[in-house]
Amino acid sequence: MASSSPMKGQKGFTLIELLVTMSIFVIMATVATPSIQRALADQRVKNAAYQLKASLDEARAEAVGMRRSVALWSAYGTGANPWNGAKSGTVQAPNGADSGRLANQKLSWYVVKPGLVAAGVVANLANSTTNTYVGQVSLADSVQINTSLPAVNGNYALNFSPFNAVTRLDGTPTGQVVFRVCDNRVNNETGYTVVMNPYGSVRVVAGAVTVGAGAVGSQACA
Repeated sequence: MASSSPMKGQKGFTLIELLVTMSIFVIMATVATPSIQRALADQRVKNAAYQLKASLDEARAEAVGMRRSVALWSAYGTGANPWNGAKSGTVQAPNGADSGRLANQKLSWYVVKPGLVAAGVVANLANSTTNTYVGQVSLADSVQINTSLPAVNGNYALNFSPFNAVTRLDGTPTGQVVFRVCDNRVNNETGYTVVMNPYGSVRVVAGAVTVGAGAVGSQACA
């Protein structure tokens, strides 16, 4: 009696069929990769914009709640990337003690509250060695944050007073401040914009702000 085999009548893939299938997968991956990269970059930028807003809101709330000045400092800000520097070298800080304590943490920025200089005596940020940090953020290195806020002595920072006033390190009122958030891994993206008014109220806008928001370069992401 003839035996029957479950494999009888079945055929496998030919080499040509396998090559065609693999070619289709390669083409699909090549087409999809830029879209995936752009989607990931957009998510990084969106997260960065809302993290910056959260830190600005936190600094303002701490200042009002504590009735003391609180500051938001860029840890490694440079002219090339004011609010997300290369995370190497000396940390920008109110004083040397803070710079040492924050070293090697690879921060983008942090919120700092004044400590004490003696029992029960509240200091300012510059002369206290017991300042505390209530918000510390580290972003992906590809995130680029430009700003309309100029540096003071090479440092990018904002001081929030208990009376809803926001100033630079030299005491100059900031006016309206614009932060343009982009990602340098993709081209021609829309990015996000964070806008803070002179009293510390913050909003996030998808894309560039073109009316009444001040200037941040060309407002376009690279």
